[in-house]
Amino acid sequence: MEIFVHNICPSASPPGLKRSIAKVLHGPEFEDYSTLPLNFDFFLLPPTIPGAQSGKLTLPSLEVGEHFMREYGGYRPRMDIAVGKFGQRLVFKESRNDPRP
Repeated sequence: MEIFVHNICPSASPPGLKRSIAKVLHGPEFEDYSTLPLNFDFFLLPPTIPGAQSGKLTLPSLEVGEHFMREYGGYRPRMDIAVGKFGQRLVFKESRNDPRP
């Protein structure tokens, strides 16, 4: 499943973003989906507006993606992931695109 990520702080680094997301996906909340840490991919999109950074998160299955979106998705999530110098909260929305292979 592919998830669109926006509200990314311009000072956030791609490795830092991946680490923050990995803390969630490799944590106890998602351990029932695999005996190994879940594979995922995250990449930043080229900025279309200066200072507005967004990206895409690819998760291994629809089931994992739906669980993630129930907890972290939308503008009023149950839980959040904050990154960057000032702890800016990432906003996750289901992508309209198919996941990258």
